[in-house]
Amino acid sequence: MTAVESYLSLKSGPEGFGLHEGTWQSAIQVFGDHGNLKNLRKKMSLKPLPVVGKKLNRRNTVFYSDKVQKYAFPFGSDAAVVKRTQRYLYEDLQETPVQYAAYGIVGGIKTIFKFMIAGLFFLLLTKCRWGRKLLIKHPKFFSFGFFSKEGPTQRQMAETSFSITFFGEGYSQGLDTQQGKPNNPDIPLRQFSWFKPELPF
Repeated sequence: MTAVESYLSLKSGPEGFGLHEGTWQSAIQVFGDHGNLKNLRKKMSLKPLPVVGKKLNRRNTVFYSDKVQKYAFPFGSDAAVVKRTQRYLYEDLQETPVQYAAYGIVGGIKTIFKFMIAGLFFLLLTKCRWGRKLLIKHPKFFSFGFFSKEGPTQRQMAETSFSITFFGEGYSQGLDTQQGKPNNPDIPLRQFSWFKPELPF
């Protein structure tokens, strides 16, 4: 395996789904401190990991994925965590590093519009201290109701589930990775995880 992409999809019931403000605040701190994090990584002077096979085309904005036939966007810090693990495997255990990109699946055009507007406000406001305070104080308003101080209700949690689909690309066992492109492109490696707690009523 030389490259993997994951697509996270959420499915909710009639009452929709909600997320707690803790996740919202974490995202605010990450984006607000992005400049310092970038400088720290530069000071570490880490060598780029070697790319085996075809270089993975990582997307930075909302895009239409032919693999899942839906719109998607870069999701979370999963890719950074995986990259750190791959560095350890390569430098300490001499294993071939795997490229990785994580995406979240967006719904229809209406959801995409909300996502882009909320994302624009989010990026602008996280650049300054007063903007971050404003985002923390009013999570529900700036996220179009997705995040709140109350978090999801019991019914919302019971009616919400998620799935993650992985697409891998690599070489057959014994094939020289230095010769040509991977001969097993876009192997669908599907793993579904469902979360459905019991309702107290």
